[in-house]
Amino acid sequence: MPNLPLVEIRKSLVGTWKLVSYTSKPARKDGPIEYPLGKDARGYIIYTADGYMSAQIMRPGSKPYSTVDDPFAIADDEAADAARHYLAYTGPFEVIEHEGKVAVKHHTNLALVPNWAGNHQLRFCELEGNELVLMPTQPWRLNVTPGLRTVSLVPSYKAAVFWVWVSLSVSFFRGNTHISSSDPKDEPIIDPRFFFHPLDIEIMARNLLNVERMHPVKPLSEFIKAQGRRNHPEAFLTDLDSAKRYLRNTATTTFPACGTAAMLPRDQDGVVDERLSIWDIELAYSRCQHLPSHPKQ
Repeated sequence: MPNLPLVEIRKSLVGTWKLVSYTSKPARKDGPIEYPLGKDARGYIIYTADGYMSAQIMRPGSKPYSTVDDPFAIADDEAADAARHYLAYTGPFEVIEHEGKVAVKHHTNLALVPNWAGNHQLRFCELEGNELVLMPTQPWRLNVTPGLRTVSLVPSYKAAVFWVWVSLSVSFFRGNTHISSSDPKDEPIIDPRFFFHPLDIEIMARNLLNVERMHPVKPLSEFIKAQGRRNHPEAFLTDLDSAKRYLRNTATTTFPACGTAAMLPRDQDGVVDERLSIWDIELAYSRCQHLPSHPKQ
């Protein structure tokens, strides 16, 4: 998982994830991978932007109830058999750091397992692209085969992702880079001043709205859900203002953030003239995209 702030990881979780696999394996020794609810287990886990989650996993092909008129009037053995093949809980969630790793804390306000209700389930979280893996922070004791075994249950979820983006090839804003002290080891002060010029965000926002208008048009509409999961809560654009808000929250650069110089007149914040001589000092400038090297690039 990229080294992202916890708040950004939380945003990335928001949406509906479809179960790919639900596996268990011995926690203290090598052994075969098992499938507590079958290799074809089905399920979903949902994270909402307002901080709630719901997890549902079931074994397909469970025996139907003898009557569907009143599910609360069925025989105890039928209810027990159905519950044995289903796992469900819901409640608020939060993304935290646990033992130096990213973890998701599920507060189980409601749960099919009575012991879980009112407590919480803590899961290590691995999120790579469109694949989410949740693992228990401690092994569970689960009766999956004759005899009691200690196992780790690992549900893996996957979401289909479709990327569309716009790029501003020529910008009007000008950032700046300055030394912060006479000590060469001190970090420089870098201010890219993204969208400092109002025309930049105006152009990008209008292009984003054009992309939004393409969504319901075939053949693109056949691959995109109208209200599917997006990379940010404000990614559902409705007008020019919403597009600008989204850009201010998510836009970044695909070019070096430092190491370039504007060829403009001095009174227009230029750095070099047409001969690549730096204004006001006797020094020539040679552009090299990878120099100076700086981690903030």
